[in-house]
Amino acid sequence: LALGGWGRDLALYHAVVFGCSALCAVGLSLLLLLLSPPAVLCLGPEATFVLLVLGMAITGASSLGFIGLALHEAVELAKPASEVYAGGLLEWLLQICGAYLGIVSGCRAGFMPCLAAAWVATIVFGMLTATRGTAHR
Repeated sequence: LALGGWGRDLALYHAVVFGCSALCAVGLSLLLLLLSPPAVLCLGPEATFVLLVLGMAITGASSLGFIGLALHEAVELAKPASEVYAGGLLEWLLQICGAYLGIVSGCRAGFMPCLAAAWVATIVFGMLTATRGTAHR
């Protein structure tokens, strides 16, 4: 709810969406580091569990907030196409990409493909935000 309120402020809209994307990438990075054997040995199982829950909370909250706010932006960018088609297509693509990343993450690479996709999306979104300025349509 707080993200939705901040997202309504036109001066903060792009900063909130970019912040959610960046926070998701940072949360995934934290999770990947925590799952490494040296980290588990150093921290112990109890501390690792607490930090994993914190990392999952950060990643989950920021990714859910990002998708909701970014969906509105995608619909705005797709005009004059109908919002039904633009939103539906984006949700469909998100499901396909999520399924692919889920399958690939079950292989030897682990969370690395998800982490790479999150950072690439964050960097691309940051570049698009910088070129568009803070004007919200």
